[in-house]
Amino acid sequence: MIIIEFFGSAGSGKTYFKKKLIFKYFKLFKAYDYKTINLNFNNNNFFIKYYFKLIKHGLIKKIKKIFLVKPIKFYFLSYFFSNYNKKIYNYKLNQKNLNKILVINKLIKNSNFNNVKKENFFRWAKEEVSGFYLAKKNKNKNSILIDSEGLIQRLFIYCYKKKNKKKIIKQYLNTIDLPDILIFFKNVKFKKNRNLQIDSKEIGIIFSLTVKYLKKRKILLLNGDMDFKILYKKINNKLKYHNQNNALFVKK
Repeated sequence: MIIIEFFGSAGSGKTYFKKKLIFKYFKLFKAYDYKTINLNFNNNNFFIKYYFKLIKHGLIKKIKKIFLVKPIKFYFLSYFFSNYNKKIYNYKLNQKNLNKILVINKLIKNSNFNNVKKENFFRWAKEEVSGFYLAKKNKNKNSILIDSEGLIQRLFIYCYKKKNKKKIIKQYLNTIDLPDILIFFKNVKFKKNRNLQIDSKEIGIIFSLTVKYLKKRKILLLNGDMDFKILYKKINNKLKYHNQNNALFVKK
């Protein structure tokens, strides 16, 4: 399964671009993100899957936005979320992936955020490492993992207000598995409420250092501001190459 991630500031168009790409070109594909691949391939029951479908439903989001509904804790629903998290935490990863988690956990502990946020960051990391592992085990040519964020996006967290940004970026990108394709967005297109208050100067520095380093690695880097048809053509060529290589590998 090919893996596509997006990289850029909040409001740069990552989620919009992802939806457009799926709607226009990947209609016949089964598209997963890091959460849904864990939901579908990590032995989660029907009720947990339905819980996430319900809270992520577009109508529910619109209602919350119109009436300015603040998050409400329903204990009978939080049971499903807790159960999902247990599945993520208890998922058996090989030693290589466990080592990645240890490196990431250290970066999270040293990050400049409070403990509540750090707990979320660790959950995201485990979700993404296990999701990546599950995606690479899946050989279905008509499936893709495409996420508007992902492992590389987390560098904005780990490098925030750190003097040794270059060292962190190099260590982290040498530790994690890189996606097959990274679509990056340099400019903010619209204002968006950010969950994490990271100033634009910090974002710019982290963005530039990360892209510069990734240019040295074997990964297809695509500028999200290029013509959409040209960008899709490059993605499609990568997809064909990826599937051909997998077919040869299976035959052997």
